[in-house]
Amino acid sequence: MQFIISIIVVFRHKWIRLLNKFESMYYQGKLHSKSYFHIELPTHISGTEHIELRGSFQSLDGLRMSCITKWGGGEIFNPQLVIEDKVIVNKNVHIGCINRITIGKDTIIGSNVLITDYSHGDKEYDLAPSNRPLYSKGTVVIGKNVWIGENACILPDVTIGDNCIIGAGSIVTKSIPDNSIAVGNPARVVKQF
Repeated sequence: MQFIISIIVVFRHKWIRLLNKFESMYYQGKLHSKSYFHIELPTHISGTEHIELRGSFQSLDGLRMSCITKWGGGEIFNPQLVIEDKVIVNKNVHIGCINRITIGKDTIIGSNVLITDYSHGDKEYDLAPSNRPLYSKGTVVIGKNVWIGENACILPDVTIGDNCIIGAGSIVTKSIPDNSIAVGNPARVVKQF
């Protein structure tokens, strides 16, 4: 019995690796990436025509990248998501864009991170959140060589400078200067180097 279970486990791992390879090839073509590209299932990427990869990219499972062009009662957006070279994304990351998000070279994003440039509704509190209009307070710019810790949230109208560390669980609501460590809710700079 143990032998049969071992064979099933080995077969399952090989099957998943094969599916991941096909999924990566599919999205690599959709995103016109000519560099190293690897993602793991499950993945959901929408609005690929608004995503620009400028180099290698890899992600563990659970990635959700959404460039939203239409919403609700006819709202139209022209999102732009730019991802520079050698960006690594861990499990269950959600990147949502209706305006512009830029992620710099050599950035690593921890698991369960949210990066968004929009919110659901401003004053329409009597509507269900899914029926509220989307709006953006501004763009999100993440510099190069940035490490974003697990469970962090990067919210609209924020710039994170080069060589920054965003601590696990931090909620970034204001810009962070270069060469800083920021932690907390809301995130604040605790050290500069």
